[in-house]
Amino acid sequence: MFIFSKADPNDMQIDQFEITGSTYEPKGDVLFNGSKFNCADRSGLVELAECAALCNDSALDYNQVSLSCTLNFFYFFFV
Repeated sequence: MFIFSKADPNDMQIDQFEITGSTYEPKGDVLFNGSKFNCADRSGLVELAECAALCNDSALDYNQVSLSCTLNFFYFFFV
């Protein structure tokens, strides 16, 4: 998983995170550069976690031609 930590017209920085765990059970860690990371330190990770928690129809699609992944999900916001 990655987030854009900086996005300016002339400069962009992407931070990549590793997610451990492989089931629907809420067990696992978020790693940054191989070390355990507190997601609350990055607002982008918190927002992504909220989307994932509220998402009930998602898919991660890998495109072999462009070697890229796309996260497809529906996000419902209720007021």
